[in-house]
Amino acid sequence: MSLKMHFLDSHLSFFPDNCGQVSDEHGERFHQDIVNMEKRYQGNLSMTMLADYCRTLIRDTPHVHYKRQAKRNRKYEAY
Repeated sequence: MSLKMHFLDSHLSFFPDNCGQVSDEHGERFHQDIVNMEKRYQGNLSMTMLADYCRTLIRDTPHVHYKRQAKRNRKYEAY
């Protein structure tokens, strides 16, 4: 048994039981989003279509709270 297989076999209990279902849900959503984008852009695949898809993914995610915030340089805030 290879080292990778031994490691994965010994750590299977750490994976949730619904891991495959979550993956299938994401796959279905991806395909549905792509169908909607193709309808919107009439089948023309372009960089703007990809950018629009990325923007909708960011917009649809719930609001994320970060533990750390970016520190601002106080020297430039005075101007």
